[in-house]
Amino acid sequence: MVTFAGGLVLLNDPSFINLSGRDAEGITYTSYIAPLAAYSRAVNFGTIFRKRFGSTPSAFALLGFDAALTALEAMMRTWDSQKELTRAAVQSELRLSDLKNTLTGDVAFDPKGNRTSSSAFVIRIGPDLLPRVVQGFQVRAQDN
Repeated sequence: MVTFAGGLVLLNDPSFINLSGRDAEGITYTSYIAPLAAYSRAVNFGTIFRKRFGSTPSAFALLGFDAALTALEAMMRTWDSQKELTRAAVQSELRLSDLKNTLTGDVAFDPKGNRTSSSAFVIRIGPDLLPRVVQGFQVRAQDN
């Protein structure tokens, strides 16, 4: 995060580059989200999103889509098991989620509710003021 006169701005928020201008060039940061191009499974999502909303989706949209998909899958499993559709029942099913090949990667949780593995990225803002992934890696949840 960076503080501007208007408040705090995340480095991966497009308004950061708008506010920083040329001063943003060369800035390198780590993030758990990346530009759309970093997600090979999101090409169709990006095309459909652009047609419908007239803009390129942010990685926050990808994470939101995967979160909604994961929650809906858990609700459907709760419903299919004939359990009452309560918050506790859905939460229990949610922790059993093991979705493969979602837009942002596989989604699974440990018994504490932590995602067992997530993508993380080193991102650099280039001379054209576009953020690009320099390196991507997987981060695994630790047993505490």
